[in-house]
Amino acid sequence: MVAAGAAGAAGAAAAAGAARRAALRMEEEEMTGYGPGQLDGWEFKILRSPFGAFKSDEAIARACDQEQANGWELVEVFDQTRLRFKRQVEERSLDVRRHTEVPVYRTQYSGSGGGAGVAIVLLVALATAGVVAAFMLTAL
Repeated sequence: MVAAGAAGAAGAAAAAGAARRAALRMEEEEMTGYGPGQLDGWEFKILRSPFGAFKSDEAIARACDQEQANGWELVEVFDQTRLRFKRQVEERSLDVRRHTEVPVYRTQYSGSGGGAGVAIVLLVALATAGVVAAFMLTAL
């Protein structure tokens, strides 16, 4: 009975997550309204940060500088996890000559690097310490 309840809760969580992703995609499609012909000659991408790296103007500026080196310009900031960029299709012809620090069509942003990695290492260390402590207490 407990297993069935856990499975139901997991299913509900999965459904809620899918609904949230669908709502975000809809927002991305509808947030900036373009009229007929306004999309001609442009390509777009959304840069995502799973850890919410776009919390400060400095972080947004850093991402914009990196993207600008590949011809992208900022269109809008959705929230702390998503930025929309556009560039003219003609920029593609310059891609082979560009030697930038980030891939032209990247869609994932990790920020200045290291912060999330350090947090993960700390969480693993704390979890390991907790397991060891629990084992030692049960051995007594």
